[in-house]
Amino acid sequence: MIQENSENKNSDPIRETDRKILFQESNSRCIICFEKNIKVLEIHHIIFRKNGGSNELENLCVLCRNCHAKAHKGDISIEEVFYAKIRCLYKLETAEKLLKSTSTIVNRIVLTSEKGGVGRTTLSILLSYEAAKEGKKVLLIDAAEFGFASISTIKDPQYLEYLKKTHALDPKDGITVDQYIFETNYTSLKVLPLQLYLNRTLYQASTHRMQLLDALNKIVLNYDMVFIDVDRTYSEARALSFLLADFAVIPIQSDRDGVMALKRTLRIIEMFNREKKLLPEKFGLSELQVLGVLLNKYRIKTNWERQRAFYFQKEFPKFLLKTYFCEDTKYPPFRNDYSIIPKPDSVMAFQITQLYRELKDNIELSRKEN
Repeated sequence: MIQENSENKNSDPIRETDRKILFQESNSRCIICFEKNIKVLEIHHIIFRKNGGSNELENLCVLCRNCHAKAHKGDISIEEVFYAKIRCLYKLETAEKLLKSTSTIVNRIVLTSEKGGVGRTTLSILLSYEAAKEGKKVLLIDAAEFGFASISTIKDPQYLEYLKKTHALDPKDGITVDQYIFETNYTSLKVLPLQLYLNRTLYQASTHRMQLLDALNKIVLNYDMVFIDVDRTYSEARALSFLLADFAVIPIQSDRDGVMALKRTLRIIEMFNREKKLLPEKFGLSELQVLGVLLNKYRIKTNWERQRAFYFQKEFPKFLLKTYFCEDTKYPPFRNDYSIIPKPDSVMAFQITQLYRELKDNIELSRKEN
């Protein structure tokens, strides 16, 4: 049994940094009853101050107001509080080990552009297929407004259309985001229509963002690669995608609008990186890095287009990918059905394979540098 000593009462204040560590340790909950209302959580000295208990972290824990009062009355013993703290430390250590063992395996890549019509959804789907062909477990998250990536890949697109038309779900129904992961025609590729889920559950940013981000963070740990299709329409799905992703691929066209769209996209990535720094460390989110800028639908037929190409090479030498996409006359133009897979001997198939390999090399290089 832990013995209380009778030294002079400790009156030193608890350091603010230690308070933050304790709340992280307990996952911002009471370690006895798991109350998570931040307004009633307090710091408790396991060995009381009046008995000489120090302000060292091993003697401090987080309790709710009710359990704190019970601990001081003796209704909750010192041993109970002590072993509750040990359980918290064990869970924290296990979570950190899990995070370290998986963070270098799961690659979360968001494809985004502040300009439409640049082939973003097509690239998201074809890169997902390419990774699945390699035998990797792949999740395609569709965070775009119209959900073309989901419609084009899900095994039963009619069921998806049915879900779109049905009434919104009540949170009391208990439908979680992992229940919205659907099978595709590839056994190792699954799709999550995130925007549809958010539309049906009526999630609001101010109240549910952290819970949903935590759920998504746990889901992606089951996959080797995650591709996220994000459009330029602001939505909660878009915000969650930028927070979740490790890397960004930005497809653009080599025209004036493409330059402006690229600059806007880079500013948005910078904005979400600032927000990531404010999130609790338990999410284990890394800074969103630009994996590369892809010149899509690339062609040089005029002197103006040649000058524009030189401009991109000079202005964005660090971002510009070596792989670029020229137009493939055999591959169908822009449409709402993206399910057509290019033939193995086509220009598009070759370009996708080259792009996928370059992205993998860039990810490996980035991981080593960091």
